[in-house]
Amino acid sequence: ETDIEVTKELCPRCTRVKGGYYEAIVQIRSILPFRAELKEALIKKITSLQDVIKQISEIEDLKEGLDIKVLNQGVAKRLANSLAREFSGKAFASWKLAGVVSGRRFSKLTISVRLLGLIPGDIILFKGNIALVKGISINSVKIQLLETGTMMKVQRDDINLTNITFLNPNEYEMVNAYLVNIEGSKALAKDLRKKRIYEVTLTRELSKGSKVKLLIYKDKAYIIDVRK
Repeated sequence: ETDIEVTKELCPRCTRVKGGYYEAIVQIRSILPFRAELKEALIKKITSLQDVIKQISEIEDLKEGLDIKVLNQGVAKRLANSLAREFSGKAFASWKLAGVVSGRRFSKLTISVRLLGLIPGDIILFKGNIALVKGISINSVKIQLLETGTMMKVQRDDINLTNITFLNPNEYEMVNAYLVNIEGSKALAKDLRKKRIYEVTLTRELSKGSKVKLLIYKDKAYIIDVRK
């Protein structure tokens, strides 16, 4: 038998995190208003990047966006580029002298990522027309006009607060329905919950009895999806 003295120590990473150490900050901002939905999508993306999340020291939740402190500058660059690609953004880097270690200058990196502020599934008014954001790339946004079903590819630099208005979820509702009658490009859809009948414009070929999801805005209904 022998006595063993056990001591607990933080690993090098945890020691740096506890001490507030970081080598880079990734500042996430958006051109359009920074909304809770965008923040939720960003956090989900960040936490899915396993090699990145291990190198994050802190995420500051600010009114205007997120400040992400990263332990490694290379990882910070990968994170910034990944978010810019997925959420239609542009990244700009700058360095600031943080001190001198063993005679060598040490600089901290700041990467400003300016996102557009849209995510797939957003319901918006685009130039006054109710629309659905279908997809986003680094340079453009795919928008579907719900009145006609027309798909539009809009360049990122052409989108701003003068032609985009976000709809508050309280301004519209989503309901499940089915088509009870079809005449040409028009159809009658019955709300499964309230049993109300709406006239809708068909933006694709559907048959009587088809199950659809409707978006109701200002007492007008639009087919937003076809249910299986």
